[in-house]
Amino acid sequence: ASAAGAVEGTVERFGRIDILVNNAGIGAMGPLHEQSTETFRSVLDVHVMGTFWTMRAAIPHMRAQGHGRIVNTTSAVGAFSAPDFAFYSAAKAALIGLTRSTAQEHLDLDLRINAIAPVAQTALGKGFFDLNPMLDGTMFAVEHITPMATYLCHADCELSGAVLTA
Repeated sequence: ASAAGAVEGTVERFGRIDILVNNAGIGAMGPLHEQSTETFRSVLDVHVMGTFWTMRAAIPHMRAQGHGRIVNTTSAVGAFSAPDFAFYSAAKAALIGLTRSTAQEHLDLDLRINAIAPVAQTALGKGFFDLNPMLDGTMFAVEHITPMATYLCHADCELSGAVLTA
């Protein structure tokens, strides 16, 4: 209801929805065998179901107006994995499939659905960077991601089903 409400509120206020960026996330770090089913479900709900719910609400509006841009935030960890990040990795990998499949469903319109798979030094990624102190944090500044996401939201973007990383 919250995801659909956010989309409907946008349409009510502005008369349309042109861009949707799904960027919610939570983490669960540790060995798989030490994690609970409830934690796994929570991670999947935020990453996968949240993205699904907002896309499902926005796409009919975008289809009706013949245009839209959706950018889903996955992660390089979803594409390549990392130890002690099984739940996060699984959820982010699911977003890659969700993005690519949904993009193929809407090739008949100017509706582009893509994903970004950043490696960024954020509060959520702190555990990863703490485990890998040899990485130069300046190379993983969030500011490196912004131009890529902005391009994927632009009306001139012709990519659809792409997963870009920075």
